Amino acid sequence: MKKTAILILLTAAIASLTTFWVLKGVYADDAIDNKAELNTAMAKEKTNIAAAETLYREILKKNPGNATAHFRLGLLLHNHRKDYLGAIHHYMAYLDILPESDLSASVKLQLESAKADLRAQWLASDIERTQANLIAERDAIKADCAELRNENNRLKDALADKDQTIKELTRRIENLQLMVEEMKSIDVELPKTPSYDFEAIKDVSIETETEDPMEDIDAIRALAESMVNEEDGGQSKINEATRLAVEGKADTQNVVATPTPGKKYVVRPNENFYSISRDAYGTSAKWKDIREANRGPTNPNDRLLVGEVIFIPNL
Repeated sequence: MKKTAILILLTAAIASLTTFWVLKGVYADDAIDNKAELNTAMAKEKTNIAAAETLYREILKKNPGNATAHFRLGLLLHNHRKDYLGAIHHYMAYLDILPESDLSASVKLQLESAKADLRAQWLASDIERTQANLIAERDAIKADCAELRNENNRLKDALADKDQTIKELTRRIENLQLMVEEMKSIDVELPKTPSYDFEAIKDVSIETETEDPMEDIDAIRALAESMVNEEDGGQSKINEATRLAVEGKADTQNVVATPTPGKKYVVRPNENFYSISRDAYGTSAKWKDIREANRGPTNPNDRLLVGEVIFIPNL
């Protein structure tokens, strides 16, 4: 601040001294016809800087060797326009014209001051450019950070969806494991192969010379079925009735082809209480109700037999 104040005072002193010597006409290099124009230009400096600058430039166009016009224009550009490079040009022009004048020392001081101001201006310009670059870089980094945050949120949402899928699959696996354990707990006993008295069959006399051979075959089938029924307590008759009901040939037993609540049903191969409950009610959880509804003397062990007719209760 002190240096700036000193330079301002020095500039004002030089300007006053220059005005004094110009008015006295000490500049031998200035043409006589430029004196009036110089005086007019210096008078304009107090009221209209732009007009004064124009007048000095017009003087220099006519007389480029006018040292006073160079010096005054240099001061004007230096102190009012902040055009330090232009001021340096005119200060140096003055020193080239009058290197040993009484004002040469003051002009040199002004020249060094203008150079210092120009360096400061360039430095400030560099700082501004650097600052602008840093601000632009900061804004770019902010934009990148915002994009990364958005991407992070998208990844979090995707991860949450994956976690939900894993939980759902885990739940299904647990349900399947539970179903497997329930199926393991159900005992399915295959029907025993009935024993046949082949010796008794040998003793049966069958006439082969008949008008209709199919009658002999029907007779043999009827005899075999009667013998089987004696062995299994009449289960074969039930099975035959079931077969006829399923085929739609008879419905005396009210047997249906698929498990239906309130209906009788014949047990098929590879079926159990669990699968029948699922087909009848849409869930395997009611298999015990079917078992309890069919518990009795003919089924003391609660085991299903292939071909057995059971009742599907209404629940």
